Amino acid sequence: MKKFLAVLLSMSLFLPITTVHAQTPVVVVIDPGHGGSELGAYVNYNDETYYEKDMNLKMATAMYNKLSQYDGIKVYMIRTDDSKVSLSSRIAYAKKMKANVLFSIHVNAKGSASKEDHGLFALISNGNYRSNLRDVAKGISDLALQYEAQTSGMVNNGDLLRNSGTTTYPNDTAADYYYIVRASVNANIPGFIMEHGFIDNDQDFAFLSNDDSLKAMGEADAQAVIDYYHLSLKGSTPVNESQNEEETSNEEATSDEETPVTLEAPTLKLKNVSKGLQLSWNAVEGATSYDLYRKVNKWVKYKNVKATSFLNSAVKNGQRYSYKIVARNESVTSDVSNIKSAAYLNRTKIKKASVKKRKVTLTWLKNSKASGYVVRYIKNGKTYTKTYKGKAKTKAKLSLKKGSYKFSVRCYINKSGKYYSVYSTAKSVKVK
Repeated sequence: MKKFLAVLLSMSLFLPITTVHAQTPVVVVIDPGHGGSELGAYVNYNDETYYEKDMNLKMATAMYNKLSQYDGIKVYMIRTDDSKVSLSSRIAYAKKMKANVLFSIHVNAKGSASKEDHGLFALISNGNYRSNLRDVAKGISDLALQYEAQTSGMVNNGDLLRNSGTTTYPNDTAADYYYIVRASVNANIPGFIMEHGFIDNDQDFAFLSNDDSLKAMGEADAQAVIDYYHLSLKGSTPVNESQNEEETSNEEATSDEETPVTLEAPTLKLKNVSKGLQLSWNAVEGATSYDLYRKVNKWVKYKNVKATSFLNSAVKNGQRYSYKIVARNESVTSDVSNIKSAAYLNRTKIKKASVKKRKVTLTWLKNSKASGYVVRYIKNGKTYTKTYKGKAKTKAKLSLKKGSYKFSVRCYINKSGKYYSVYSTAKSVKVK
């Protein structure tokens, strides 16, 4: 998988692993990370390029093949070839298959912000919301880490947790940072990401560059699922078909009550208006409200609104603001929208417009925070503008031809970008 920040290393290596006996066929969805144009991590060695997406698929296939030999389990793969699959589609597929586990297979690469540069990791939920899902994910991932380490000789670095800096779960606790982990929780599925070593670490790569090694790693992951659920090889135990049919029927009967898998991230727009900063965004299907975040010096959760627009009138002249939003309903939150920024400027006003010998003189009110002003004039449907630099500049003289004009003025400010106020009320002038 791509670079990550190591936020918390758990003590999973020293805790007993809890396993369960499956009462119904367990549904395991295997997610080979990346695919298609999404290459994942990669490294060049001896004039050959090794891609994470290919390694992921080989491990996932080996895992699938081994699990398919067991009773009491249904196994699905999100991709079986070099296809690009969006993150939201991966979650939607796991939801459609009524997954009991979403096992996402990845390989890591070093990042400048990461202390670790080798070994195995499991990225699991923080447990802030639906902690029972974390318990299942941790139970399986702990076994997987143990078996992977035995198979590969790589270091078992345990579990890693990383919180989102802005997104929250429906209970207003910090959501998980990684989409697969967070969206799995929202979809009520125990989902986690297994990082099978670092592709750009020489020792790890020596193992990962061998197809037999990748097969062995995938089989180690399968063994973790087998041992967690106490599965038996096909033909070794009798199956109570009537019980399975009844339980499957019950599962289908309750599936309609489940909440939507994911919400699309809104697209945010922002503009200066006379009374503040106007925000608007598209309606997200399934969303009941939107969390609005605002930044002056740091990000804070500012408002929760049900509409698809918001006028932020509590703004100061000359101050720059940044915004982003998250769609939500009672069970699901979306990813964060795009970020929009603007500096608010009070609207100026034309004080006087006079004409003498085809020269128009305009004066306007000064805005102490402005970097300059733009004079706009319209004649016969055509618009012309002229920019005047300097906040002290409150007067303009223009030589114009005969005709009727409408003049207006707006301020601008240079503050990590160039931002404009709305135009003043127009002033009509006739040049003879």
